[in-house]
Amino acid sequence: MQDFNRLNLRTMDIILCAGTAKLSKRIKWFNRLLGIKGLAADLTHTAMVSTTAGVEVVLESTTLNKWAGKRGVQLNLMSPWLYHYPGKVWVRKLTHMLIPDCVLGLKFELFMHINLKKDYESGIPGAIELLMCGLRLNIASNLRNVHCSELVTSGYQYMGLFDPKVYPNNMPPYTFIQGGDFEKHLSRMNVVFIKNRPDLLGCSNVLVR
Repeated sequence: MQDFNRLNLRTMDIILCAGTAKLSKRIKWFNRLLGIKGLAADLTHTAMVSTTAGVEVVLESTTLNKWAGKRGVQLNLMSPWLYHYPGKVWVRKLTHMLIPDCVLGLKFELFMHINLKKDYESGIPGAIELLMCGLRLNIASNLRNVHCSELVTSGYQYMGLFDPKVYPNNMPPYTFIQGGDFEKHLSRMNVVFIKNRPDLLGCSNVLVR
């Protein structure tokens, strides 16, 4: 496992998770039902790194985060977040892009301001949207409430790094694996590359030091 402090994380690095909670187990079951295999089938959650405040924080959208007392889109410091996450955590690092860090930081701050405290998908409409996301059959974008990978995808779109024609609610976590559809829709204009091999950060509530 890697110590995240040594990875030189930067804003918009992607966090991939294989959770062990009840909802995560259902997602893994559904992924396998769809024929997803390997590590992709284990992925249940995605998030992004932000370093705009000079410290590593996690931007995510999730159901009730009990240890932090938050629901929906939220920011949490990387160390306690990693310590409390029930499952395995990897990071896929951005290795190059033609956007200066100062511009990247300002745009990402605005994106966070727009989205923070949005609720997670809820009720019957939310359940249907999540189901259709797994099947990749949503026929329109809906960013009023957002789930995890929808937030990440819309963030990349907002930054001009991802195909704007793709509905963010049709990009489930399993598409973020190496060689997955997320990579295929990255903007060629900004020459974005993502490190192929994810770095394992932590596993089962063990803080990596």
